[in-house]
Amino acid sequence: MAQKGTKVSARNESLKLIDQLIKSGIPVSEACQKLGVSQPTYYRWRRESRVEQGNVDSSSTTAQLILNSAEALIAKQGLKVSLREISRVANVNVGTINYYFKSRNDLLYHITARGTAFFKDERFKLLNTLESKSSKITLEDIITAFYLPTLKTLVSKKRDVSNYNRFLRRMVQSTDYEIQAIVHRCYSEIHKRFLNAFSRALPGLPEKQIYWRYIAFTGVYFSITQNPIRVDMITEGKIKLQDPDKDLQELMPILIGIMRAK
Repeated sequence: MAQKGTKVSARNESLKLIDQLIKSGIPVSEACQKLGVSQPTYYRWRRESRVEQGNVDSSSTTAQLILNSAEALIAKQGLKVSLREISRVANVNVGTINYYFKSRNDLLYHITARGTAFFKDERFKLLNTLESKSSKITLEDIITAFYLPTLKTLVSKKRDVSNYNRFLRRMVQSTDYEIQAIVHRCYSEIHKRFLNAFSRALPGLPEKQIYWRYIAFTGVYFSITQNPIRVDMITEGKIKLQDPDKDLQELMPILIGIMRAK
């Protein structure tokens, strides 16, 4: 612990000297060079220091610009997009990205969490409304609260919604453990809330059976919502996800069947 404290003190002293040079009018690159520190390291140190002080704001205009640029690029090109490419589109340097986000996966987490927050709010709002109307919530109610918000975004013309759906598709389809851990971290609260709701709607069903049904239930969800083009191609255009309420009406007996399976 003492060794770690010494390193932090040395880092903070270097940061202080570099910041003083910058304030005197010397460019960041030159100030870093004088102290023998690379620019990425300087920006990383700044971020670490501000995190320790609770001062990093991922909701700032610059941070949101980085998130938007990364989301759009990954939606279009995939998860292998480089930080350099993201910095070019966002018109910031890589050091600025490192300042706001401690790693590439931290950036991916913030994009996922930002989008998931919308779906979580919409789902919980629906679930809360339904639960307030009746002491006994039905399977239809729970399924509606889970599916409807996403089905509505599939017909949205908003670019940010489209970008997030395609970005999430990349994340969900990845087989990388760390990527899946990010998705799970962002969705864990949703899973817990709906598993609890299904348990109350299906009293007496063993916990393990609830889990199996929920896995199948969410499997259908991701298959349809994360790859709607597949639905169109398999059905040769006979099924198009264009009317959220009607689409859910068609899906409802199938989803209820999954949850009531024997």
